[in-house]
Amino acid sequence: MTSLLPLLVLFLIMYMLILRPQQQKAKKQRLAQSQIGDGDHVMSAGGIYGRVTQVVADKVWVEIAPDIEVIFARTSLNRLSTDPLSGGFADSDDDHMDQDDYSSSGTSVPDDLSSLDLDDKPIEPKEGDDDQPGDSDRNK
Repeated sequence: MTSLLPLLVLFLIMYMLILRPQQQKAKKQRLAQSQIGDGDHVMSAGGIYGRVTQVVADKVWVEIAPDIEVIFARTSLNRLSTDPLSGGFADSDDDHMDQDDYSSSGTSVPDDLSSLDLDDKPIEPKEGDDDQPGDSDRNK
């Protein structure tokens, strides 16, 4: 019995440190997935963000762009928020960067061809080099 006690203590410690938190996390995830409803903003397991438009049993219709809906299994979605601003879904002008946005970071972006060296000549193929772009060795 005394030799069994350390093994039992080790199992109990492993359960408390590894298995129990994992079970609690899975339970919390299942609860969040069961509460997904119309209008919720979600992210799929593959990283696709969208807004839920319809839920039928275990299938969820998610609008990922205007008039574009994708059907997901409920278990592949994470419920983020009903507030689009907190989930990163808001349409804003942040998507369009101005020239000022580049200059503030110290990087300047030319708006013309002034940065190109137009005196460069194209590279000529070597003799015996019949390869063309797109050729592969399997066609020979």
